[in-house]
Amino acid sequence: MTQVHKVRCDRLRQVTRPFFGWVTLEDIRYVRTVSDYVQPWNRPGNRPDTKPEVLRQWDLGRVRFFVEELRHGRKLDPIHIETTVHGSISSPAIWGNPIIEDGHHRAAAAVALGEQYIRVSFGGLISQRDWLTGKRRRVDDSMCLTMFASE
Repeated sequence: MTQVHKVRCDRLRQVTRPFFGWVTLEDIRYVRTVSDYVQPWNRPGNRPDTKPEVLRQWDLGRVRFFVEELRHGRKLDPIHIETTVHGSISSPAIWGNPIIEDGHHRAAAAVALGEQYIRVSFGGLISQRDWLTGKRRRVDDSMCLTMFASE
């Protein structure tokens, strides 16, 4: 069984991003809630509609769904974070930033609502995990982190 940690949302936001970027409550204010996790264009018999504005509206609708779940006090499944590794068999590994592997919309919802923590299963450098959970106070070279500028 994978261990679940409580990761600080403020620190998560500093080192990683959902693939569609962080959003605000204002961004999702007027979008339709999307509770179904299967994109309509991936259902059998549907023609793919991959226009950027269609994709963006679907992503925002998913974030809105999770915001509403959190507002109603529902517990979300943990997101999953992995540490990126660059290199090959013949060269040493170069550790990179944590990336969200699963849970982009849940992470965006928690950050947009100003949640303090989000539940995470984590694979990667223990030093990164300890900093993300708040067990470490400062970033140091062992963490191999690149901090994003505040948006």
